[in-house]
Amino acid sequence: MHFNRGSIGITWLDNYLRPNMTVSFGERNGALIFLDAVTGRAYTADSEQPDETLVLYFNLDGTGHRHHWLPDGSFEKADMRWDDMSSHWKPYPEFGHYDDLIHAPNAWLEDKLK
Repeated sequence: MHFNRGSIGITWLDNYLRPNMTVSFGERNGALIFLDAVTGRAYTADSEQPDETLVLYFNLDGTGHRHHWLPDGSFEKADMRWDDMSSHWKPYPEFGHYDDLIHAPNAWLEDKLK
């Protein structure tokens, strides 16, 4: 987990200590943070570099972008739209109270990556 001025980032590692899921929240009004981006990475067992990377960027109005780097080296980009952004909002965590943010990626995140 890292805190920068106006943002919070959380990265989960795989069994080989490689980053496989990252979420990024941006501060919106001091009391709330908004999920801005989710990055998922897939690796072969002996690689330090991801074979595939998928990034979803979210905007407050439900629009966003999908960037997908595929194993064959190609890149796909698409505009996206989500109807309900309410699950992207969380209260800004108090110092030391990060449990709501650091749970391992759940079904919601995995569904967004599809």
